[in-house]
Amino acid sequence: MDSNSGRSVFPAPHPSIAWMDGEFVNWEQCTLHVRTQAGFFGANIFEGLRAYWDESTKKSHIFRLDDHLKRLEQSMKIMRMKSRFDTPTLRQATIELLSRCEFQAHAQINLSTYFRYSGPGEPLVATEDTGAHITAIPLPRSPKIEKGVAAAISTWRRISDDCIPPRAKVAANYQNSRLAQNEARDNGFDIAIILNNRGKVSEGPAACLFVIRDGVLITPPTFADILESLTRDTLIVLAREKLGLQVVEREIDRTELLISDEVLMCGTLFEILPVTSVDRLPIGDGEVGPITRQLQAHYLTTVTGGYPEYSSWCTEVAAPPAVLPPKVTLTHQEAIEWVDSADNAYHAYPWAKASLDDFSGYLREPSKFPCNFARAAFRTNTLHFVFAGSDTDPLELARVRQGLREYLKTVSVMTGIEESMNVLVILFKPEAQEQVLDHYHQTAWHVMQDWVDNDPEPWPPEIPTDPEQPFWSLCFAGVPLFINVSAPAHRRRKSRNLGRSLAMVTQPRAGFDLLAGPTPEGDKVRQRIRRQVELYDGQPAPDVVGTYHRGDLEWKQYVFTDTNDEKLTRCPLHIDAAAPTQQRRTG
Repeated sequence: MDSNSGRSVFPAPHPSIAWMDGEFVNWEQCTLHVRTQAGFFGANIFEGLRAYWDESTKKSHIFRLDDHLKRLEQSMKIMRMKSRFDTPTLRQATIELLSRCEFQAHAQINLSTYFRYSGPGEPLVATEDTGAHITAIPLPRSPKIEKGVAAAISTWRRISDDCIPPRAKVAANYQNSRLAQNEARDNGFDIAIILNNRGKVSEGPAACLFVIRDGVLITPPTFADILESLTRDTLIVLAREKLGLQVVEREIDRTELLISDEVLMCGTLFEILPVTSVDRLPIGDGEVGPITRQLQAHYLTTVTGGYPEYSSWCTEVAAPPAVLPPKVTLTHQEAIEWVDSADNAYHAYPWAKASLDDFSGYLREPSKFPCNFARAAFRTNTLHFVFAGSDTDPLELARVRQGLREYLKTVSVMTGIEESMNVLVILFKPEAQEQVLDHYHQTAWHVMQDWVDNDPEPWPPEIPTDPEQPFWSLCFAGVPLFINVSAPAHRRRKSRNLGRSLAMVTQPRAGFDLLAGPTPEGDKVRQRIRRQVELYDGQPAPDVVGTYHRGDLEWKQYVFTDTNDEKLTRCPLHIDAAAPTQQRRTG
């Protein structure tokens, strides 16, 4: 318990980061509101995974990651959940999270998809408002693997497929296991064995069960109200292929446990757990049996990648990613220091220095670049930067959104000239070969659509949602924005070229309007901007430059062609302010 806040805190050790709803966040930020369906009713689906560290190779492997993700999909289908995140995204996020944690030890990973908020008066109905989170902690193998455990038959019966299907790995299902396990512990046992409603052996809390009789490995069938366990499946394969054992799936009576030669339980968390007694009666000679020991040895070799024939079960975790910026949004000075730092060769964005130098070259005195705001912000070091390694990678797009939120939070406490001088610049990784201008513009619209689809706040009621309406502005986190898109393919429209990177320059609309708003002084500023643009570009400025105040369509200012011909007749963005937060319509 945190003595200062009175809140429970997760026991150490744990890493500093987690993954939630498409973003890497601080551990403490990976939280849910109590009024979500997940928090209130346990309406979340999860997978518990193990990662194994190999000290000899200095590598970690996640065991049966793809099979866990397949089971997650199946559980979501049963529970009528449509996750916002597809399987490839969750897979990539799981691997990268473990890589970033840098445990160099065995670890446990929990991946969860969950229902967020339901409609008024419908707290139990499936909703499209969903989320996902992934956490990992270092977790050594249990010492009980070596010495075995004492089990007890629980008085609680197992949930059934026609009640709460155990086949779906839903958090709320585990209250059944909690009741049985607490009863066992209170009665002096290590673990519970739960019977189903037919009085046959089902499984234990988070663990399937095997018995060995006369050299035959026996396990309850899937219709015995068990989870379709991946560890159980692994042991069946290893028993047949490595030990040559006969494996039989059939119902097991309670008394058959007591006369078995060996009993073991298995699961991702428990691995292979020998059971040395049941209801205080010894199993065999009361020691861990020889077949159990052999299965344990083969299992450990398998999960650490020691068997080439099972290598597809082991997903290697790459070395920690190259050095990311110390935070997503960097001040101008922080950006300079970071790209020039001694470990630049290990940066995740080795292109960042050249792109920043390009950008700076356009604004450094005696530049005649026509945007007074950008030049003034450059002189006063009040620019902010986000570097983005991709415009398609969901994790990179999430970093951009996170950076935009950080920037808007920073300027939210500013007023007046200070707010107008603090401008955000998002620089994207340059293309391997320069593309045509339409490519860069489509990329920018794609990024802006991503902001709309994942906006953390409702659309401001005073701003129209239809881009074809006067006085519309793109909004994010409740803030109307002014946006300028610059691309390296601009040749004639030089004022929209800031170097080799696609650059999206933005600031709150209020800060921009402070200096160039609908006032006599603002009129002079806008006219000056038009003259400067024309001199710099050597051609007339587009008609829409500086006309927001009179109700002209704002989106037309975001991107310009290289001449004054307009190719777009309607704004490419699709906005549905009535859609649930973080689940807006895309088109």
